[in-house]
Amino acid sequence: AVKPCTGISELNTAEDQIRVYPNPHQDEIIIELKEEYQCMLIDYTGRVINEQKLFVGKNTLSTQENSSGIYFLRLRNETHSFTVKLIKE
Repeated sequence: AVKPCTGISELNTAEDQIRVYPNPHQDEIIIELKEEYQCMLIDYTGRVINEQKLFVGKNTLSTQENSSGIYFLRLRNETHSFTVKLIKE
């Protein structure tokens, strides 16, 4: 089965679902959501550092134990999937 292409309006709606800040960050990142998501923090080698469920509203993810560098935050639920590149100072 062929799935229809994602339209611009659908993309904008998806982007409105999440806010991730600050980026770059130091000891924690804030993730604001309008839906529940499963979250994975992944380092540049592809290793999963942290995995947890995030809830509607403001979520705080501690990165104190992580070294400086580039990370990827993967958010997924039944209807949306996002990957955000993060930089830890």
